[in-house]
Amino acid sequence: MKNLSSLLLGLALLSGAAFGSATAQAECQAAYTSDALLEDIQVMAMALQAKDAQSLKGRGAIIEAGLVCLREPMPPALYATVYRMMGVSAFENGNTKLANQWFHIALELDPTHEWDIADVQPGTPLFKAYSDARTASVVPVQIEGMALNPPAGSSLLIDGRPLESAAATPDRFHLVQQVSSSNRAVRASWLVMGNALPAQLLLEESLSRNEAKDLEQASDTAGKGRRKDEEVLAGGYTESEVTPIARERPRAKVPLLAAGSVGLLAAGGIYASSFSTQAQFNDATTTEDLLAAQQLTNTLIIASGGALLMGAGVGVWGVVIDDGSTPGLWALPQE
Repeated sequence: MKNLSSLLLGLALLSGAAFGSATAQAECQAAYTSDALLEDIQVMAMALQAKDAQSLKGRGAIIEAGLVCLREPMPPALYATVYRMMGVSAFENGNTKLANQWFHIALELDPTHEWDIADVQPGTPLFKAYSDARTASVVPVQIEGMALNPPAGSSLLIDGRPLESAAATPDRFHLVQQVSSSNRAVRASWLVMGNALPAQLLLEESLSRNEAKDLEQASDTAGKGRRKDEEVLAGGYTESEVTPIARERPRAKVPLLAAGSVGLLAAGGIYASSFSTQAQFNDATTTEDLLAAQQLTNTLIIASGGALLMGAGVGVWGVVIDDGSTPGLWALPQE
């Protein structure tokens, strides 16, 4: 049974971890749903507490084969739990090196995790293997001479996080996913080791720089009738061929805007004053005090409304007043 579990685990790795391999989703008979993943993780968690090594071995192979069949991205925290369980499964299968590679990525995503004593007791070989994995470097290594080339209409994720450059941390597994920009569905997935990103997601850096240079040169030469060292405006005209018409601000514009602002502030202040008189109205103990507070509150509210209308009117007049010219108008040369 142990040999069979090890064989299943090795076959699952070979299906997705090789550099440049085709998407493993093409080999999936059915989608691996988030519900199925959570159920498998729960089964492994229960097996870990029950010290059921056989369940840990078999379920780990199922999860690993299903990772590349996920059709929706998951948060990094969930991937950390999945990878941690994958490490436990590999450890129970007697593959300490493989377990460390899973533990490395689990700790990279969740460096503060500590085992519950009911799951893994301190001093056990599994506890020590997990603790030793904390010393692994978390510095991504760039693929020399290569740049990232995401497919059109897609973004790339690595272990649930955005993949923004052709780099990844070494000596650990990574789940790379191509995600649709429109509906966030996973279009393709790869299980890779270290920074061995799929070839179809990469582009030679020198080529990308040359392409960028060509685009820049094409942009520089665009525009009919362009003059040397002159800025080309809309329509293909240059600066020397147009005459800018300056816009003059009316003298009354600034005072009207200022007066409108003052009116609005005054309205707010008067209205705020009505709060205290409203409190007096609520606290009144006699009919005389009640009526006085009511009258004062109503007066303040009406006054604030009048100040608001006046301030808004003056401010709007300050906005619309103009000298008749159109801002940003350019006089084009006569043909």
